[in-house]
Formats: sequence, C-alpha cells, structure tokens
Amino acid sequence: MASNDSGNNNKPAPNANDITRKLRSNEPRYIVGVGASAGGLAAIKALLEHFPPDLDAAVIIVQHLSPDFETYMDELLEKHSALPIKLAKDLETIEANTVYLLPARKHLSVASNKIILSEVDDRPIHHPIDYLFRSLAEARQNEAVGIVLSGTGNDGSRGVLELRKMGALTLAQIPQSAEFDGMPHNAIATGHVDLVLEPEQMGYEIAKYLRNRAVQDAPKAGVDRDRIKQLNAIFDAVLDRSKMDLRSYKLSTVERRIQHRMGILGLEQLNDYVEYFLRSEEEQDLLIDDISIGVTQFFRNPEIWTILRNQVLERMILESAPDEVLRIWVPGCSTGEEAYTLSILFEEIMESLGERRDVRIFASDIDRSAIRTAGLGRYSSHIEQDIPQHLLNKYFSRDDEGYVALERVRKRVVFAAHNLIEDPPFSNMNLVSCRNLLIYFQVNAQKDILSFLHFSLKPDGYLLLGEAETTSSLPDYFIEVDHALRLYQRAKNTRVSLSMVGLDERLARHKKTLKIQERSQKSQRSFDGTIPRIKEKLFNNFVPPTVVLDSSHNLVYSFGDTDAFTKKIKPGSHSLHYGRLLQDSLVSVISSLIKQVDKSKRRIVLTDVEISESQLTITIDACYVPLGEGVFTGHYLFSLIRSGTMVDVLSEVEAESALSPSQSELRIKQLDAELLDARVLLGEKQQDVEALTEELQSTNEELMAANEELQSTNEELQSVNEELFTVNTEYQEKIEELLQSNKDLDSLLNATEVGVVYLDKHFLIRRFTPKTREYINLLPLDINRPFTDIALNFDISSLEAHLNEVKRKQKRRHVKVNQLRGHDASILLTFLPYLDNKEDFEGIIMVFQDLDAFERAAAQATGQKE
Repeated sequence: MASNDSGNNNKPAPNANDITRKLRSNEPRYIVGVGASAGGLAAIKALLEHFPPDLDAAVIIVQHLSPDFETYMDELLEKHSALPIKLAKDLETIEANTVYLLPARKHLSVASNKIILSEVDDRPIHHPIDYLFRSLAEARQNEAVGIVLSGTGNDGSRGVLELRKMGALTLAQIPQSAEFDGMPHNAIATGHVDLVLEPEQMGYEIAKYLRNRAVQDAPKAGVDRDRIKQLNAIFDAVLDRSKMDLRSYKLSTVERRIQHRMGILGLEQLNDYVEYFLRSEEEQDLLIDDISIGVTQFFRNPEIWTILRNQVLERMILESAPDEVLRIWVPGCSTGEEAYTLSILFEEIMESLGERRDVRIFASDIDRSAIRTAGLGRYSSHIEQDIPQHLLNKYFSRDDEGYVALERVRKRVVFAAHNLIEDPPFSNMNLVSCRNLLIYFQVNAQKDILSFLHFSLKPDGYLLLGEAETTSSLPDYFIEVDHALRLYQRAKNTRVSLSMVGLDERLARHKKTLKIQERSQKSQRSFDGTIPRIKEKLFNNFVPPTVVLDSSHNLVYSFGDTDAFTKKIKPGSHSLHYGRLLQDSLVSVISSLIKQVDKSKRRIVLTDVEISESQLTITIDACYVPLGEGVFTGHYLFSLIRSGTMVDVLSEVEAESALSPSQSELRIKQLDAELLDARVLLGEKQQDVEALTEELQSTNEELMAANEELQSTNEELQSVNEELFTVNTEYQEKIEELLQSNKDLDSLLNATEVGVVYLDKHFLIRRFTPKTREYINLLPLDINRPFTDIALNFDISSLEAHLNEVKRKQKRRHVKVNQLRGHDASILLTFLPYLDNKEDFEGIIMVFQDLDAFERAAAQATGQKE
C-alpha cells in the first residue's frame, strides 16, 4: 500500500550518481520548469509560498515579458519564496534550491546543467515556455517537472507533450482558479497533463512524487525475482488488453513509465502498483497511453527534409514513369504530422518540376486514438512554430479551433492502426520513414523491425531512420547513403526470408485449416469450374444483344454481338455515356425509354424501331433492375431484338405499341430541335455560372487573405496584451510597495524630533519634518518652492554658496549658526549630499540640530548618573 508521507523515516540508500553530482557541484537532481503569462504573478506567488525549500531541485520561471519594459519580478517574488531568487545569466551553472527568472528580451533553455540565453527574434508571437520545456525534456528527461499556470494562448502545450514523452511529471493550474484560463485549458486538452491542481497544492504533490521516485531509484542488490515476476504480470495484462508486447521494448523505458505512474499515484512499492494495475482497467489504459505516446511535429529537424528532398524525393519523381504509383510508409506516425509533411513536400516538388505522380502515403501507429486524430487533419495553432508561413497559408485552412489540412494534402495519406511487431508489413515501398522508433525497442526487436522494413521496400527503396538509429543489426541488407541524415537504401540482390519477418509462423498456424478446407471443397471446385462456361454458352446462343446502363446512363456491360447497334470508336478522349456509343437512331429512343422506365419502374417493349445506319428494324425490350431492396439506384437493361428472331415477344407482357415510322421520325426531329435549343441555353447559362464562380472565388480568396491578416493582427494584439498585463501587474505590486514605503517614511518624519529638509538637485523643497518649522518659516504649500526663497529664523551668510559647494563636491558640510532670531540659542546646520544607487547626485538633505538643547540633555544625563 502507499506509504504515509509523514512518519516515513526510512530514507533510501544514496545513489552513486547523486553522490557524484554532489561532489562535483551543487547540481540539482531535478529541474522544475514553470510557465506563466497574463495573470500569472498571483499563481507564481502562491506556488513559491508553498514550495518546499529542500527538494534538491532548481526552479526556472518563464513568463511572457514585454521587450519594452524592465521586469521587477525578482523584487516582487523574493518576499514570497523561501528559496533565493535571481535573474538568469547566460552559461550560468544551475544550482539546487534556487529560483531562476527569465530576463526580458531573451529565450531560456537548459543544456549540460547550464542556462542558455538567446535573443528573441522578430516574430510577433513567441512560445518561450515551449522553448524551455523542450530543452528540459532533452537535457533532463524524466528528471524534469513542467508546470503551466495562468495565461492566454497555447504556449506550453507542445512542451508538455515533449516532457511527458520523456517520463517527466506535468502539472497545470485548475482553469477555474486562473485569471486567464487559456494556457492551462489548452495544456489539459492535450491529454498529457498528469495533475491538475491549485498552485499552492503543487509543491506538496511534487515533493511527494520526487520522494517516491527516490525510493524507486534506490539501487537493488542482486537479482530481484519478485520484481521480474511483477513486471511479467504487467506485461501479460497489457498484451491481453492491447496486443502490445512490452517484452519487445527496452526494459528501462518501460520501467521509467511504470515509475512515472507510481509517482503520480503515490505508490512506492511495485507490488502495490501491480495489485492496483490488475484491478483497474482505467490504469491499464493510462499506462498503455503513457508507453505508446508519440512526439512528432511538422518539418521536425528542417535540415533533414531539405536533404531528403534534394537527394531522394526529386530523383524519385524524375526517375519514375508517369503512370507509376510512388508508395511511402510512415510507421509510428502518431498524430500524422510527419505523413502530412511528406505529402506537402511531394506537392511542392511536383509543382516546381512540372511533373505529376500518383503518391500514396501509408501512415500507421499502434495507438488507435492517435490514428483517429491524424485522420481528421486538425491541429491547434502551435503548428505556426513548425510550418513556414507560406506553406501554412497554402496547405491549411484556419478556423476558431486552429488549422485543418486541405483536402489535397489529406487525400494522398492513408492512416491505419498497425502493430509493427505483430502485423505483416506493407510492401513495395519506395521510401520508409521510421524516425526515432527503434530506440525504444530491444536489440532483437530492432532486428525484427529492420527485417520487416527491408521486406517492405522495393529493391532500390530508401529507409530514413532517427539520428540515434542505425541498421547495424542487419549490415549486409542496407547501404548507407548519408550517415548524418541516417538515410539508407535497400541493398539489391538481398532478400529477407519468411522466417526473418515472422510470416512462416503465421502460415504454419493456418496450414492445417487450409488443408481441411481444400479436401472438403475439392469436389465442389471441380464442378464449379464448369459453371462459367455453361453460362457463357447459354448467353451466346439464346440471349439477344443487350446493353446495361448504370444510374448515370453510362454503359457498364454488354451481352452478345452489338456491332450493328454501336458506333465506331473515333480518335481522342472517350466517354461511356450511351449517347456517345450507340447509333444516333437509337439515342433518342433509348432516352425516351429511360424516362418511361424511371416513371413506371416496369418492363416496356417498343416494336418496329428503325435503325437507319444499319437499315434494321428491331424490337427493344427495356427494364429496370434495382441494386437491392430500399436502394434508389440500379441498372437499365435494353435488349435489341432483330425482327424475326423473337416469336410473340409481346405475349404475357404488358406492352406499349410503337409509334408509326412517320410519327416516330417527326417526334425525333422535334426532340432533336428541342435538345439543340436546350444545349444552346445550357451553354450560355454554364458560361454565366463559370464567370460568377470565378468572381466568387476571387472574392473568397480576398476575404480569406483579409481574414488571415486580421487573425494574425489579433494574435499580435493578444500577445502584446499579455505582456502589458504582466507589466501592469508588476507595476501595481511596485506601487503598493512604494505607497507602504511612503507611509512608513511619513510616520518616521512626523515622529522625529530633528529638523530635516529634503531638497532636490535644483534646490526645490521635497519634504520636511514638523520640527523644521522652529528654524524656518515653512508651510505645506512650500513644497516644490526654491529653498533660497524661504524666510529663515537665523542668520547665515551665502546659503546658496553652501548648497552649490555640497552639490559640486558631493561631501557633507557643517555650518554653526550662533544667533537665532528671537531666541538665545545656536544651531548646527549639516548639509548632506543625497545620492542614488548609481552614486548620481539627486539632491541635498539639511539637518538642523539645537546645540544648546543637546548640551542640556547631555548635562542632565551626566547628573542622573552621578
């Protein structure tokens, strides 16, 4: 069972890596990345106020900051944090139990336990939170934590996915508690946020998670047979539920995902988790999702796509025949970004080369939910970071929810749920793009997968792998084309046996079944083979020439010799419409019969029909054959029976008499004239419609362009609004501090028994204490008046000269005044230069001291001692 957080005094044994880290520096075990935007100051303060100070973790806070204003975030937060707070510096070593803040006009990333600052580019919209989270996922993997707090937009959503892929803990603020819920809501919508909490609860949950991780990461002595047995129980349950064989995956990868789930559930012991896992189908699905989660993006590693286009794709198109189908396979496609990237690339290449090819991209993944998402082709606005703007405008449409890939991009991509280990591979592929998939499998499974991919490729097909993957397990089957690109080509004259791809086992399993079916059906097949020949003989001897039209009036089949009733094929393009294939004399008759059959849905026989081209008189037997019950489409059958070949064709059939030849010819001429007029009118209307369509398309394109500009402007204004909101919040905090400081200063000035006057650099009065009125005739209205204009109650020569001397030398000066008007006393007047933090002159402080009162107080103190 889960251990109680309080009262557990059994500390895990120190890890060797931890000891090395501590000896080397104060390097933190974990790094917590915090992302916030508009309204995030309150959430950050709540987080830091409840964040434990001894987690062996560093905290990096990234906000959307305006480049036009300096940030005071360090001053505002230091009162709310038990950890020291500092603005991050480039190449600074990250220390444990320290909070680092993003400076203005910078992007922050992490590499080798150092902070890397880079300049912000000129793009109007930035995603500094995604930028940090991606670097944390790459540098710290599952020793990172990502937190998304209040803000607008979707910054942080892509980074959460990257962190979750590496087994890191991800959290988001409850949207209802955020001043702006856009960022938390979008992060939660990805489905990859582990915990949704109030900011003040996050520190406790992170501490609990990291303590559980420390227990799980503690080194185990010897071979833990119980642990192996428990893992096998999980593997068997997953295999039964999803057909995913976790034994093929690297054990470290699977254990990292299991530890991640245990940390979220607060379970320290594996046997406790196994017991919970086997009882909870929901937990089984969550672990499967955790393991099968895929990270992909459009044009990931842009330099790879540039080289692939120049070295492979363009050559593939140019060297293929115009009617050849180019086949591409993307296994492990996740939500489809890479497959659509290839589709866009092929479209761009064919457009630039002036060539067209039929390209079919097969994209597969074991995660059915990811496949469903990919098929929709719908993505959030974060893809703006990944796709060049001109391609985004060209191949995607924008709506309120994000972007949708256009039909011409989606139509050449086919998505399918496919288990790369268990299911047969696709075949005859020109290119297989299998990037960053092999690294998750064990060596034997990697060899099997490479065998599948070799089997699926054409003899000269290409294989693209991830930057950390090679074909070293099958060195003789692939030729390296580009080492840096990890691009390989199938070696010619090499074949993978059925056993290497596992097909022999599948065939063996079905062998007995096939033999039994073969014996039972042998005699049946010997008879069935003669049936087609018998039917053909019957049709040839007894069925008159017959044509079959579909619901669109296209010829789909014919029986018998129809040469006497059809036209000769002329050079040029062809149509299967009956009007283009039958003799002109038959066209109008068939047209009339179609209308009658459509109306009555019964058999109609038309006699004495003359065909002038063949000089024949025939009978036409017309009927309608529906496809099935309740179906409103079917086929038309027209049997063309020559005179004398059918006896009493009208017997037992409700028939309609044919028109007389003269009437028929007259009717045909009338119909031909009407048809000609209709065609002319239709042509004119069609021209009008085409012109109107062009105008509408032009207007629509203009509106789309204007809409894109407005959306872009709206996003820029939204980004500026976020930055200004953050600045305004900081200023409000600063104003509150200044107001409190002013109150404290006013209280001090009112309570002091010393005469003090504050002058600015132009000798204008800024403040004075009540005691000063005994020496100078000052009123509240004298604020901002020149001090030299004020009437004094004592005699002093060259007051302005004294002031200028202090301003010039910036040193204090004492002047003794021996006579006070109306009083028999002397005072000491001290001039003090007032300097700011940069040692620049800001004014003068004048202090008045009554020397006689000072001497009396001293004598009184001496007398009391005696």
